[in-house]
Amino acid sequence: MEKKAREIVFYYPGKLPVNQNSGEAIRPLRMISAFEKIGLKVHTITGDVSQRKTIIHSLKKNIVANKIKPSFVYIESTNLPLPLSSPGQKIPNFFLDINFLRWLKKRRFIIGLFYRDIYWKFNAWWKRQGLLRGSLISPLYYYELYQYLNVVDLVFCPSAQFGEIISKFEKQTRYFILPPGSDVYNEMPLPKFHNILNLLYVGCCRPPIYDLSVVLLACKKLNMRVSLTICTRRDEWIKAKRFYKDYIGTNVRIVHESGIALKKRYLSSHVSILPINKNEYRALMMPLKLFEAIGYYRPIIAAANSAEGRFVKENGIGWVTNENVNGLTKILETLIHQFSLIDNAVQNIKKIKPDHTWQARAKSILNAMEYYSIMNHQEGGKLL
Repeated sequence: MEKKAREIVFYYPGKLPVNQNSGEAIRPLRMISAFEKIGLKVHTITGDVSQRKTIIHSLKKNIVANKIKPSFVYIESTNLPLPLSSPGQKIPNFFLDINFLRWLKKRRFIIGLFYRDIYWKFNAWWKRQGLLRGSLISPLYYYELYQYLNVVDLVFCPSAQFGEIISKFEKQTRYFILPPGSDVYNEMPLPKFHNILNLLYVGCCRPPIYDLSVVLLACKKLNMRVSLTICTRRDEWIKAKRFYKDYIGTNVRIVHESGIALKKRYLSSHVSILPINKNEYRALMMPLKLFEAIGYYRPIIAAANSAEGRFVKENGIGWVTNENVNGLTKILETLIHQFSLIDNAVQNIKKIKPDHTWQARAKSILNAMEYYSIMNHQEGGKLL
């Protein structure tokens, strides 16, 4: 008799996106697939408010009837506050999601949350939103976090520094570090080095969070010894290019690509680079693009005062620099003259890559949930 797969509820309070050009879009889709690949049956709750309401009603009936027996509930938060979790939603919905999570909590299901974003606490968010809009929206983020922390058992965070901020809201919060995963590709050899170092930047380009000024000026300084390709969204570049007009040299190419075309960019690059700027928000975040580079076996240059920089340095998968042109220029010059350093970083990527796939991320969540469940039993808890 075939063994029945263990079940989980995957909760994403929004529509699963079709366009996968951002971490917000990629993460929930990759996680659903990863949970399935490690052998779990996934019951998804996604969609707008009306769609989620229908799914929740059906799921509750099946749980009460003992037809669905989830081992745990896992939530992936969105970048919108929970009451306005559907793009274009004008009327906040304060109760649907939280009431269902409370219903699950009363039945002693273990609930875990990946809280992806706390951008709304920083000055850059307020500058972008403006005082009026920010004053209207920020209370909804506080409401979301307060409600989540009162119902979930475990909070997964992209970095330890992020978790420390979460703990200030609720000291009893149990948090685990859970950076993004990377896709599984066959080994992709570096292109041959012909005295020009090929750099690739993929991601947002709008300052102040994603300020590429230092990167552009260092590349301009080295002129024809470095080639930089920036792959960013077309609409973002249109808004930001005036800011960069005095920084761009002749050795810089701007493209707007994804999928196979982006893969080819990685194949033709020697090193992936992240924004080299000091920013309080990025000091906490672990960008998906870091792990995308790991997936393509490309070493990374990152800012020293950032979560990604600490990760790069600890694992020996690239280089970190202070947020100035001279610091970055010295690193680039070193790599040009000692290309073997890039090969060494690739070997370190090979060592850590198995621990940072989407499936490895799913297993980490499963292990944390199981451990919490065991500890809860030992403390006298009773799970359905």
